[in-house]
Amino acid sequence: TYALDMQLRAQAKARLDHLVEGSVDGMVVEQDGRILAANAAFAALIDSDHDALVGETLSRWIPGLDDLAVGALTQADVRLEQGAPIPVEIAVRSDGLETGDAPLMIYALRDLRPRLAQERRIAHLARNDSLTNLPNRASFLEWLTKQTAQDSGNQKVALLAMDLDRFKEVNDSYGHDAGDQLIREVARRLARICRETDTICRLGGDEFAIIQPDTTPSG
Repeated sequence: TYALDMQLRAQAKARLDHLVEGSVDGMVVEQDGRILAANAAFAALIDSDHDALVGETLSRWIPGLDDLAVGALTQADVRLEQGAPIPVEIAVRSDGLETGDAPLMIYALRDLRPRLAQERRIAHLARNDSLTNLPNRASFLEWLTKQTAQDSGNQKVALLAMDLDRFKEVNDSYGHDAGDQLIREVARRLARICRETDTICRLGGDEFAIIQPDTTPSG
């Protein structure tokens, strides 16, 4: 009976290891607050040795672990000894055991850094010109509204608009790559000559706008 019990436990442990290692996300299995199994993805996430995780507590890296709702997706941070916290999405499951032992707590952790970086990139592209990285027309209108608002503190705002004469001839004669280089160079020169308080925008094509708040002290 003892030998059969040990064999069944070994088989269950092998199935558990196979389960957690088959996931591309970090997976951790706990019982009685101690890690029974963790996959290589989780070990890589926290930059730890894989074999050293068994017997540790997951709350060492995730504060407030007991407050996570079972069966729900929750956003949390993985805290490391060094470096910034890592944003993750955690799914928690509880697997009750018929033997009367403490239930298994199964945690699946997905690293949110790639998704958040992509969201920031999309937001940046929506508000900035892809060629010059200057604020685009939408940002220009938003900044102009803020600078001219009653609570902005600006008594006066200067609005400068400019475009390039004969820019179409540059594209026609030398190609659009040359035209793009010219636009980027104009953007760099505008950035050099404008003040930090000024806002330079590319409205489109060869059109630029500069918002200059009056920073002269009153009185």
